[in-house]
Amino acid sequence: MINLLHLSDLHFGYDADDTARDQRALALDALVKELSRLEAEWRPQSLVISGDLTWQGTPAGYTELGEWLREKLFPATDLTAAGCVICPGNHDLDRKKTIGFIKRTGNAEEADEVLRPENLADGFARPFAAFVEFAQSFGIPAPMLHGAPNYLAGVIELPDVRFVCANSAWFCRDSNTDRGQLWLGLPQLQSMLPMDPNDYDTAPITVAILHHPQEWLANSECNAYGDRPGAYGFLAERSHAILSGHTHGAIER
Repeated sequence: MINLLHLSDLHFGYDADDTARDQRALALDALVKELSRLEAEWRPQSLVISGDLTWQGTPAGYTELGEWLREKLFPATDLTAAGCVICPGNHDLDRKKTIGFIKRTGNAEEADEVLRPENLADGFARPFAAFVEFAQSFGIPAPMLHGAPNYLAGVIELPDVRFVCANSAWFCRDSNTDRGQLWLGLPQLQSMLPMDPNDYDTAPITVAILHHPQEWLANSECNAYGDRPGAYGFLAERSHAILSGHTHGAIER
């Protein structure tokens, strides 16, 4: 059995004053305490953080996150950076660096073209520079896309689990109006060589991670039109589970 610890929307760097930081510490210390009490058979072997590691991608936020992981979470769980899997969220990109980019599009052909893996490095990857720098310097394994490391989208193999790391934040521009207008990048998912849906019952455990739930994606990412499959359905057919975040909803029991 593989146990995953799934966290999301940690938003390090959000706190405006010492009182807010104390409140955050109180909540996170309670989490760490509960995790330290787990019996050996329930201890997580991997940590998944599905986006919004920081608040607006501030360097100070990544510093705080790194300190919390090293000093609090890892000692309590025996986890390490080598067992971490992350994907970006809407607060993990620098919005200033999106100026001049295509704002949004409702056209699947246009979205697929700009989000082709070959086009990312010189375009949509730039706003995520701080996210990538943190992952590299902290020692988090990089997913692979087209045979090369890529922290923004790709596949990573950890013991007993294959993770498909998708990025729903490429087109994030304004959190108040992003809903229903985001794209995963179908060409990226197709390039990850995901499992064959016919092998669902026999394939290695495959877990997809992305920040936004399905309802935040553009219509064509949720539904198939013509010969183009909806990207979310394409991913769901090729994963045993999808882990996301963003909603800040209460725990469901």
